[in-house]
Amino acid sequence: MNEVDKIFKYKSNFLKYGIYTLIGGIILLPIGLLLSKHFSPGSLITGLGIGGVLMGVMLCFLYGIFYLMFKSRLKKYDKRYNIDTIKAELLAPDALKTGTIYFTKNYIISHNSGNIFIGRYDELMWIYINAVKQNGITIAKRIIGYTTTSKQWQCIIANVLDDNIMMQIFELIRSRNPNVLIGFTNENKEAYQMRLKNQL
Repeated sequence: MNEVDKIFKYKSNFLKYGIYTLIGGIILLPIGLLLSKHFSPGSLITGLGIGGVLMGVMLCFLYGIFYLMFKSRLKKYDKRYNIDTIKAELLAPDALKTGTIYFTKNYIISHNSGNIFIGRYDELMWIYINAVKQNGITIAKRIIGYTTTSKQWQCIIANVLDDNIMMQIFELIRSRNPNVLIGFTNENKEAYQMRLKNQL
């Protein structure tokens, strides 16, 4: 599988961890049941076995749900944009990559933690940076964009915390779409709402 095909493949550790946990639970369960007849710690091992089985089943179930959601989103993108066209642009010499975000002649593609986002430059009307925080600490930043259909579009860029790099990304987007509004300000919010209203 080449690098481009990997972008459109679902990525998650849920299945791997689910199988490991399930196997661990299946191994511990009979051992615990056997030991519980003679030793009190056996009931604890039995409990761990039952917990492992339940946790393993839940993780495998979650993998299945998120996998189907990913495939459903990909199908919608294929219907709207044609995935083969996007793949061809990703293979072109002018395609760029920053972190988990890819820039082609006409598209922005982001694939991170099992999520995929695809958008056309000419659909974006307003974009800005949104910080992803955990315990008050910024762990990642994402580009939030609003399109000509008023739908929110987001592109998560993991491990890119440098505002200068983010602004370079914005300038690249602006070079493909000179009319895009950049930055979260009240003026841009009002301008976006006005543009959206005028095109209806």
